[in-house]
Amino acid sequence: MEIGSVGYQRHYPEQTLLYQIVERHYPAFVEHLADAGKQLPGHVRQAFDAYLQCGRLEHGFLRLRCDTCHAEHLLAFSCKVSAYKSPPLTLPGSNASISSMVSASGSS
Repeated sequence: MEIGSVGYQRHYPEQTLLYQIVERHYPAFVEHLADAGKQLPGHVRQAFDAYLQCGRLEHGFLRLRCDTCHAEHLLAFSCKVSAYKSPPLTLPGSNASISSMVSASGSS
């Protein structure tokens, strides 16, 4: 990598304050509601569950490889992209290709 060039740096959502608060208190909140005979609407539960999985490698990722320099990076799925399978492809206008896709189950 040349001086002054910007490389890819993975984000770590689990290190943000908001993520830590939700991860710590959401389960107790759901349990509190259940004890009172209530529950969150399905779309709210889905949003919280997606948020807690968003950007985490253990919930699915792409392995990206540059065809020129052979550098590899893992790109975690975001909460707006679900895990899916597809043959390897080359990204338009670049030498980068997706060498494999891994679903949340870990299979490729």
